[in-house]
Amino acid sequence: MFEDDETLTLNEQNKVFDIWWSKQSILFPYLIRVDEIPVGFALVASPPYTPHGSDFYINEFFILRSYRGRGKVETAAVKVINNHHGAWELQTNPMHKHFGEG
Repeated sequence: MFEDDETLTLNEQNKVFDIWWSKQSILFPYLIRVDEIPVGFALVASPPYTPHGSDFYINEFFILRSYRGRGKVETAAVKVINNHHGAWELQTNPMHKHFGEG
């Protein structure tokens, strides 16, 4: 990426994720695989990186679109959550359908 202003390069933008590999007992990055193929990831935080006094918080959760709607998302989420026992806070975004709507 080349910009004339102070826009960060992609490499510089991605440095914000370095923290996920530096605090192994507090932040938990997961690579989600289906048949050994990486299809997504989950980033789970524990205190002091959780809101409202919860024990765990899913900071990011992503699955490739082609693997959604086949039970893969639910299976991955259950596995991640079952790795950490305590009070969870989850945030969701509304799903917008763009195709086939009347």
